[in-house]
Amino acid sequence: MLLLALDTTLAACSAAIYDCGANQVLSHQHERMRQGHAERLAGMTEEVADDAGVGFDRLDRIAVTIGPGTFTGVRIGLAMARGLSVALSIPVIGVGTMQALAANVDDNPDRLPIAVIVDARRDAVYVQIFSCKLEPLSAPQCVKLDEVRQVLPVEDIVIVGSGTGLIIGEQQKWRASGACDLPDACSVAQIACNMVPSDQPPSPLYLRPADAKPQIPQIKLARLSIVISSVEPRHAAVLAEMHRECFAKAWSAKDFAKMMAAPGMSALMAIQAADEEPVGFVLLRQAAKEAEIITTCVRPRMRRRGVATGLMEQAMQLVKAAGVVRLFLEVREDNAAARALYRAAGFSETGRRANYYALEDGSQADAVTMAATL
Repeated sequence: MLLLALDTTLAACSAAIYDCGANQVLSHQHERMRQGHAERLAGMTEEVADDAGVGFDRLDRIAVTIGPGTFTGVRIGLAMARGLSVALSIPVIGVGTMQALAANVDDNPDRLPIAVIVDARRDAVYVQIFSCKLEPLSAPQCVKLDEVRQVLPVEDIVIVGSGTGLIIGEQQKWRASGACDLPDACSVAQIACNMVPSDQPPSPLYLRPADAKPQIPQIKLARLSIVISSVEPRHAAVLAEMHRECFAKAWSAKDFAKMMAAPGMSALMAIQAADEEPVGFVLLRQAAKEAEIITTCVRPRMRRRGVATGLMEQAMQLVKAAGVVRLFLEVREDNAAARALYRAAGFSETGRRANYYALEDGSQADAVTMAATL
């Protein structure tokens, strides 16, 4: 059985062609990089296939890491794997990034438990513990550095990952492995060979909540680098976290998953390129040549920086390309900032709905209806 394995979840990009029957790596590439995964992955995949002398039509499975990792990196690998899966009609197997890192450990003669510690930035780490046979002994989680001792065992363990140096001095019985501190497609392939494919494509594993606050910057940037991309139902939890930060009566992840699965629904998400964190989104519903903006959300700390404007511009281009000629929305009458944003985008007020919004204190607020011709 021939398998293509991919990883882009952290500060590296790797691909491998693996023969599961012979337990042999046929071709492999691994490059450390902070950015540029999307540009490199497609070429790297073709290169390992050519080097192995394996046409894509000979592949039986695809394996890909699902996280935790950077928001953009996780999505890049999954998108590539799913695209190939559809094109080749072969299954995709999702492998946890933490298990792939544990599989790197080859200097554990005492067969001790393996603790995977990944630097999650902002004084936090991703943590998961495995047996020497790579059996999960705990669930993956994101914890603050000062809480690490509460989730790691006090007995002898081997530690691997980019966060090792942050905590290795905490206990004398914790030993640092000399293994690679980044996931590698070879380890991903070896794990996937022993897994049974699911009927459903793998979903990303995000551990850091969308409302995690970054450190206060030393310099306030006048302009941020924001990437706007499409959203799928699997991102429901991320949308729910941002919605909770923006609105008192927040929608749950289940609510978002249900809406995103409905016909005509689409969404765009704004991602801050500097730290690959989601900072806002817009949710839309289309019916024939008309569409409606269901909600627009920008995290409070990112407002007045052009995020909402960028989302609105991309949303209007998206529905216009789909044949929409009229776009509608509703906004609270007392939300002056949002009304100004929509007017600047070309919307005009068309009416009011009395007592449309129910507020937390039991009172109600009117809604202003607005429309734009595309």
